[in-house]
Amino acid sequence: MASGGIVSDNGHLIQRDLLVSALFSATDAQGSTAALLRADNDSAVFILQNEKLLAVLASAAESEDPGSVERRVGHLVRWRAGSALHVVLVGGGPVEQRCLAKAVPSSGWKRATVTASRVDETWRVHSVRGSPPPILSVALRELRERAPSMLDRPLTPESLQRMTAPREKPLTSEERFHAVVESVFPWVTIAIATLCVSLHGLALFWGRDAFSVVLWRLGANSREQVLTGEWWRLISSAFLHGGFFHLAANMLALASFGPFLEQLLGRSRFVVLYVVSGLAGSLASIAFRNGGMSVGASGAMWGLMAAGAAFALWPRGLFPPSTLAKLKKEGFAPVIANLAYSFAPGIDLFAHLGGGIAGFAMIASGLATRGLRPSWGAAAWQETTVPLRGGRFGWSVAATLSSFCVTFCVVTAIVVDSPWEVSRPRLAERTRLGATEISMRPPRVLGAMVVDSSIGQGFTNYGFGALDRDPVAMELRMTVPLRLDELPRDDAALESWLRSLLDNENVPEAKSGGAARTETLGSGIVAVRDFEFPNGVHMRTLARLVERRLVVVSLVSVLPERTASMSLANDAIASVQAG
Repeated sequence: MASGGIVSDNGHLIQRDLLVSALFSATDAQGSTAALLRADNDSAVFILQNEKLLAVLASAAESEDPGSVERRVGHLVRWRAGSALHVVLVGGGPVEQRCLAKAVPSSGWKRATVTASRVDETWRVHSVRGSPPPILSVALRELRERAPSMLDRPLTPESLQRMTAPREKPLTSEERFHAVVESVFPWVTIAIATLCVSLHGLALFWGRDAFSVVLWRLGANSREQVLTGEWWRLISSAFLHGGFFHLAANMLALASFGPFLEQLLGRSRFVVLYVVSGLAGSLASIAFRNGGMSVGASGAMWGLMAAGAAFALWPRGLFPPSTLAKLKKEGFAPVIANLAYSFAPGIDLFAHLGGGIAGFAMIASGLATRGLRPSWGAAAWQETTVPLRGGRFGWSVAATLSSFCVTFCVVTAIVVDSPWEVSRPRLAERTRLGATEISMRPPRVLGAMVVDSSIGQGFTNYGFGALDRDPVAMELRMTVPLRLDELPRDDAALESWLRSLLDNENVPEAKSGGAARTETLGSGIVAVRDFEFPNGVHMRTLARLVERRLVVVSLVSVLPERTASMSLANDAIASVQAG
């Protein structure tokens, strides 16, 4: 039989070949058909239009052990590489049916994706687990009408040849290629998207009006933090996003490139490609970017885009001619478009380039493709294993270690920095400033208070937090009580006096945001002046008179949301009071 079956004295094999022939021409009520994926002397595997696999195999001959059914079905279950599979055992009886049931997974996630049934010698189907696909019922109905019962009149090889000869539908190289790669469900791509969306949801839930602070505590990338030992930020930051549109853009890129590369390379190689690209992007960011924090899966997305571009230059025989021509024509377009966008303000250009270089290098060097074989040639098509599934043992180990590393980094960031605490009130409990009668409520994101007992220029300094471990740091300077003749006489004089104090502030290497201005915060008049440093760090300095004491608060922040972080300074100085 040209489809890959054999004609012999084994009636079960003949019946199997008849069913294969009928499936060639069957069309179910929805107009779906079955395309032959592979066939050999043991089984014939079809791929249905819903990407489910349908495997047809004959029962054991009388001289064989019925338990061989279990071994053969177990091979098919392992071979499917995660795709949904329905196994049809042709012939046999209750013993073989029990062996079939034993071979089909009965627990775990595989149970929902592997089903089975047995077809007896009168073309009746007996469900073993799950429901058979509709196209199988159509083929069996045709056989009951056209083919005699095996018990009544056994078929001869000549009659089998007449029935099967016109049925073959040879597949083109394009159809063979897409049948193989699309039979692998992109579980890894879905897992990555789920993790990114889940972490963004947690950031929104915990962050509210302090979203950037939560991102920091969830593991945002920062050179200072990584150099002080928080290396997990290199990985955890690749699954965080700064807003809805940032998340949507990266998830769209993941949906565009992820499934195809996962199906082409196999899950193990794809996991390693994604994690290595994300890590390379984070390393490039802290190496070349001027401070601040960085989040986003863009480095990994660039790795996937650049991998596709590398395949256009070094296809290594993995693509049929028409697919390769399309790849060469369109492979570089996403990279060029995104490169132009990467120079926009607020975009981490170096994370993009680092991830892209890593992904491109893994494909161009052949590291990620070594051992893969084409699936679209006729010779490869007849092999008993699909060449584009999984990878060698080393890739499986590397993928397991990469997955463990991602899990460890994300969990560590959450456990170490407790991002859920940010959802509590923005200000901590009231804290008395030294032995004075003045107290305040510092922002909750700050570290413990440190008092500088030395008095410089008439001020006592109180420090909260440090930028080498916190996203925000604050310094409060306070004078001793001023004499009455040193105090401004009215509100206008107070405003002018406070503004002049801040205008005379000299902050080295910082660019001033303009002259000081006055605002009313809480129940007092406050002077405000903003500064910006070359590395993106911003600072707000505020001055206020509290019970004859001059209080100056300077808050420095690496958070990208300037408005949210500067409002922390406003809240802090407004909370300063006597008692």
